[in-house]
Amino acid sequence: MPGWIWALPAAVIAALLIRTWIFELIRVEGASMQNTLRDGNVVLVSKLAARRGTIRRGDVIICRYPHRSRRAGFSLGSAFEISLTRHTLFVKRLIALPGDTVEIRDCRVYVNGEETNADGIDHRSTFSADYGPRRLGADQYFVLGDNRGGSRDSRAVGPIGRRMIMGRVTRMLYPFSRFLRRVR
Repeated sequence: MPGWIWALPAAVIAALLIRTWIFELIRVEGASMQNTLRDGNVVLVSKLAARRGTIRRGDVIICRYPHRSRRAGFSLGSAFEISLTRHTLFVKRLIALPGDTVEIRDCRVYVNGEETNADGIDHRSTFSADYGPRRLGADQYFVLGDNRGGSRDSRAVGPIGRRMIMGRVTRMLYPFSRFLRRVR
């Protein structure tokens, strides 16, 4: 039997394992992370960072959107059933970690009483709603979009759990003018 017959399934399996456990390419949709990321940008997401627990306050992360998943599947009788869950993903900046206290007042974000100053935030857009102060629980993370006036984030859906964090955005791949630039 020719060697390529085994190479094709091996390559598919390797690609699936890499995508599931190591990294994935994600296309950004929407304007919630402007000016850091724009609609249509393609980024490299490290899934190892999330699995190892090396995500930090200020990182740009990919998360499952709370309460937005769809189940799809099919059944061939009662003995054989396949069910898949498709999650809506969103890209946000990690603002606060478990145990932190978050407060938003006068369009400024405070974590543990100190104002946060993340680069790339669209300071021209304002958001009027105050939030907190709220102390995060043992498995709660607070995320915000950099375009604070146009982002649906933890202010609207609440803190997210650790299992909802898919990975950390590490590099820009598209547009090519920003190819391999680090995302901060």
